[in-house]
Amino acid sequence: MPKGTIVFFWRNLYYIIKPPYQQEDVFKTTETPRGAIKVKGPKSAARTIQALGGQANVTFGADRGIMDAIIDRPSRRPGKAGAIRFKRDPKQRTTLRINLKKARKLARVGRI
Repeated sequence: MPKGTIVFFWRNLYYIIKPPYQQEDVFKTTETPRGAIKVKGPKSAARTIQALGGQANVTFGADRGIMDAIIDRPSRRPGKAGAIRFKRDPKQRTTLRINLKKARKLARVGRI
């Protein structure tokens, strides 16, 4: 995976967002990516978000229906405080550059 690839676990899926962090760079899988930590339970996204292979010095929003994820400069260490936070969007009014529902499915993580 390219340096700065962002990975986090949310709602039973790993989300992988590769640089340059556009919609076509978003993948989802049930398989744990190499280098990512495995955590389940409450706040799993906040405890697992990390940038693999180097710092990802970016901030962007990702839409997932009634919840929006705001990703803010995740570090190589998993679970950096404030690296991901969630905003409620019950009326689904936001249109962010990344839509996690449209992430491409991966059968095997090694294929990206």
